[in-house]
Amino acid sequence: MRRRLKKIDIHSQWYDRFYLEDLASGGDCTVAASASVYAPAWSTVLSRIELVERIADFGCGVGQLAELAAARGYDYKLGVDFSQVAVEAARKRNPQLADRFVVADLNQTDLLVSEYDVAVFTETLEHLRDDLTVLSKIPSGRHVVLTVPSFDYTSHFRFFPDAAGCWRYYADVLEILSLQGTPFGGAFTKKKGLILWVLNGRKR
Repeated sequence: MRRRLKKIDIHSQWYDRFYLEDLASGGDCTVAASASVYAPAWSTVLSRIELVERIADFGCGVGQLAELAAARGYDYKLGVDFSQVAVEAARKRNPQLADRFVVADLNQTDLLVSEYDVAVFTETLEHLRDDLTVLSKIPSGRHVVLTVPSFDYTSHFRFFPDAAGCWRYYADVLEILSLQGTPFGGAFTKKKGLILWVLNGRKR
């Protein structure tokens, strides 16, 4: 695991601007979930979840995972993001689920202990300074599926160049059932060989 030593906190306003710019420019946030550069990772995430499990999507962004989950028959119960812009876009993208998207800060919300079966964090934890503290609030035994990157970016507090480092980092808070790398080819970089790690486990 690698950290950016001089990282400063990036608040919701930064993400509001990010989403506004991406939506205005026709970026990845505007495409169908199945066409997103994150689609391989999202499909792997969903493959680790039973259809009967109620999904709580922490860091839901513009609701593309919700779109993919709903289309495949999953029970999408809750989407949480601290960007108002993202949540509004998620509601617009998923009108049938509009009342399930909530604006909240994962560092402060009680939604982590609400009624759901699986906590999903896709492209979320690397953006939190104290991600292990957030994970520690999840009830013991709860199913958790997350993705984290192998690469750095402006808003990443940490990244994991190899699977072993990712496993070690989360093993104290999660009983890890599987860890798989999925390819990533996003607009952030043109480098090849980038990975999103999909970790499937249970809260200790």
